[in-house]
Amino acid sequence: MLTYCINLATSEDRRAFMQRQFDALQMPVDWINAVDGRTLSADVLKQQCNRNKQLMHSGKALVAGEIGCVLSHHKAYQNLLESQQSSCLILEDDVDLSRVKSDVLAECATVLDQEKPCVILLLPIKQYYKQGAIKLAGEPYQLVKAFRGLGAFAYMVNRSAAQFLLKLNQPIQHVIDPWNLIQLFYPGKVDFYATLPAVVTVDEATNADSAIDSVSSRKNNKKRSLLHVIYGAIRLRLLLSEWFQHLCGRMVKIPKGQRNTWQGTDS
Repeated sequence: MLTYCINLATSEDRRAFMQRQFDALQMPVDWINAVDGRTLSADVLKQQCNRNKQLMHSGKALVAGEIGCVLSHHKAYQNLLESQQSSCLILEDDVDLSRVKSDVLAECATVLDQEKPCVILLLPIKQYYKQGAIKLAGEPYQLVKAFRGLGAFAYMVNRSAAQFLLKLNQPIQHVIDPWNLIQLFYPGKVDFYATLPAVVTVDEATNADSAIDSVSSRKNNKKRSLLHVIYGAIRLRLLLSEWFQHLCGRMVKIPKGQRNTWQGTDS
């Protein structure tokens, strides 16, 4: 499995932390030198971004750190497309890999072996569809169809998903995990799965001093553009869909305190 780990060059301790985990798993890794958004000039930030669409989608412009985070993940997508591999695993450098099993990753890679864009989240999710689950050989893991997933610290993509995500966010208009927006505006375009239980979680001790997070926090800004108001009205479609799916019993909402370990409704 082609694995990329995103790490700031200045965060040598975090790289060492991750390398110890990769060594224990006998897992080869390619390092991605993260882009520190704080070092980007105003001209570069302007060139890389579509500010109007940022305001439309979230009501505020992305900060430099968030832009650096997007550019860092884009490096991984581009590296995958330049390789001969059909899919890859992308990790940030503050994760706990103690649950990772090679057979589970191998089965996930099999699911990714398709022409249609496909993303598999290995991180905790909030809710998922009851139908369409795929049992994995590595008990108790299964793949479920994720709904409104959040986070990008551990996920897998195939080549067509990498191409789609690059095209979607060049110039940059979204944060790095626009999974819910894709489901809203491009329904059926991308297959979204997640592992239950989560294969990868955040290492709390490391995340408390997360270099990537520390440069990507967004200042609170309550100003909203007219485009964002219109966009918010459109997003009601997703919320109404979510409400309908819950009403019909087609969706499972995972209790907040159980998202790291949730194995399914039968657990």
